[in-house]
Amino acid sequence: MIQLLELNSTKSPILLNAHRGTVWSLSVTPDSKFLVSTGEDSTIVLWDIATQNHRVIARSKSRIKSIAISPDRKYIIGGTEDGELIKWQVEGEFEAEIIYSDPAYPIYAVAISHKGDVIVSGDLGGTVRLFDAVTKNQIIDLSGHDARINDLKFSPNDSRLASASYDGKIQLWNTENYNDQPIVLEDHTSWVWSMAFSPNSKYLISGCVDRLIRKYPTYAYEMATDMCQRITRNIDKREWDAYVGPDIPYRKTCAELPPGEGVIIINKE
Repeated sequence: MIQLLELNSTKSPILLNAHRGTVWSLSVTPDSKFLVSTGEDSTIVLWDIATQNHRVIARSKSRIKSIAISPDRKYIIGGTEDGELIKWQVEGEFEAEIIYSDPAYPIYAVAISHKGDVIVSGDLGGTVRLFDAVTKNQIIDLSGHDARINDLKFSPNDSRLASASYDGKIQLWNTENYNDQPIVLEDHTSWVWSMAFSPNSKYLISGCVDRLIRKYPTYAYEMATDMCQRITRNIDKREWDAYVGPDIPYRKTCAELPPGEGVIIINKE
């Protein structure tokens, strides 16, 4: 059973029922007009949110653990227990096209960039794989997680890709250069189940097994602002030399806080 709730209304939720058994994954188009769902019955169902009409797009031989629909509503991506990353066209014969397959590693999370040009999957082993949505060629493998990937999200402006895992970590990647080291958020005490970006892409919200919802800044400026609100002084000269570099002139990173011990700031005005 799927429930649709209007956030600005006290009306009872709309109930959508087309699956037999548990519903495992949902994906909504950016215009909020269509919803795609999959579950224990291995079917993919496309819903018109306004009318609640639906149609079965595909049935898979293996159970589909995660799905995503492209922004233009032309295709759907699914990850299966058999380790297959499958692409279905929404119109026509709904023919299944296997983009990637590794039976040893079931796929538990998939996502599509908001531009619709990149497809990403996350598997049981903790590997995140990126593919070109048109050519289906693999772009890069992203490592760093030690356990199953539970969720993948692109920020609304496609500048960040976040991966959440059973290892209790979130990795935040700069999509301009995936070779850059990711920002690792590892203050969760257990599995990270789910994530969502704010509409302006500046914050990431996470949900964890420890029943806490956490909010993280996603850009350096917001991170620095948040950090400066939590500390009482700037780093000292020894810390600066160790973590920034002795060849770089010292400067205060938090303008409203005093410099660290042993630092003298000379006003040149």
